[in-house]
Amino acid sequence: MTKRVNPAAIHALKEALSVVYWYKPDLRAFLSSCLGDHSGLVSQLDWTACKRNIVATLISSLDKQQSRFTDTLIDLMLATAELDVRHLKRLDDGGKQFKLATEAQEVLRQQVEPHRAARTDAENAAHRREEEYARSEQRRAVLQKLEQLHQEFLQMHSKPSQERGYALV
Repeated sequence: MTKRVNPAAIHALKEALSVVYWYKPDLRAFLSSCLGDHSGLVSQLDWTACKRNIVATLISSLDKQQSRFTDTLIDLMLATAELDVRHLKRLDDGGKQFKLATEAQEVLRQQVEPHRAARTDAENAAHRREEEYARSEQRRAVLQKLEQLHQEFLQMHSKPSQERGYALV
């Protein structure tokens, strides 16, 4: 996708990532998982800093290089918006943390919805292209077989009648 992620969505992502995990190792594991091929960016962060600074550094880095990381940002936004945050309820004052996380996720969901819709449309279009390609390949195979049978028929037709009869067997 070449469309840029708007600044409001970037801010919502930073806020959501700051509150969906209480412990830094959990946040680090989540980010490494979501960034996939770009997980090296996670290891370059200063994990002694507070979570908000860690998240701000990472997201700002991805934002500055959107030509390269737009899909990564959108993947991260989608994953964060759909994350199950019930684990926060087990913490001291977990109800408050859970509420903050769910509110931040709701704001992020609203921001990411246009990207989700665009991605769904693109996936549906790709699926339709694949189906059309499969149908065209099937039609091509049928036409090729018909042409082969036609050539065999023409060859049999040029033979004497008794040989044509034996060729049909």
